Amino acid sequence: MQRDAWQREYERGVLIPTVKRTRPSSAVETFERYIAENGFRVPGPLLDMGCGNGRHLFHFAEKGHVIWGFDFIPGILASLKIAARSDQRIHVFEHALPHRLPFKDRAFGAALDITTTISLSDAELNKTKREIIRVLKPGGWLIGYHVSDRNAYLKQKPYYRDAQSFRRGKRFVSMQNGLVERIWNIPELVSFWQPLQPYFLAIREKKDRFGSKTASIEMITAIFRKS
Repeated sequence: MQRDAWQREYERGVLIPTVKRTRPSSAVETFERYIAENGFRVPGPLLDMGCGNGRHLFHFAEKGHVIWGFDFIPGILASLKIAARSDQRIHVFEHALPHRLPFKDRAFGAALDITTTISLSDAELNKTKREIIRVLKPGGWLIGYHVSDRNAYLKQKPYYRDAQSFRRGKRFVSMQNGLVERIWNIPELVSFWQPLQPYFLAIREKKDRFGSKTASIEMITAIFRKS
């Protein structure tokens, strides 16, 4: 799970701009619009996997949802637990994927994977998939935000180089912060997350800052549902 590399990124904010942000991910905003426009609802508590600074915890709690969030960076969690004391709907704990989630089967109505599983190996990702499916209720949602394999910035030497130690060119390594990132396309996501049913998948292009430079990024918002 590259604990040390993520620890450095949260401390320094070298490459990934979202570690300092408080606004919800566009994937979360898309999910909320989607369920509102299509008459769905979230059936029960939410799970934010890799909650970071807690931006999604506070966002959903303000809307009345009970939400659990975990991360494996002790420093981030310590300050987050203090900030969350005033809201009994927010529950924060330390945990690292792909270890078994400390919940019973069918515990959650939705789970967030906002670039959380990005650094997992194939074996870790498959184990995490089984855990996510296990803890989702029937009708529960998985909201994902993933790096698209069409990203131009992945090919720019200041940011990424091809990681030859990983097969089929599906993983890339940042030259600045050492994090390994998995890239996807939509057919791969649909195939991988079976038996979850795909409800919404779209590629969104945006510009963002990485270190001292600006680059165009393509991200995939993926909304799946458990039957």
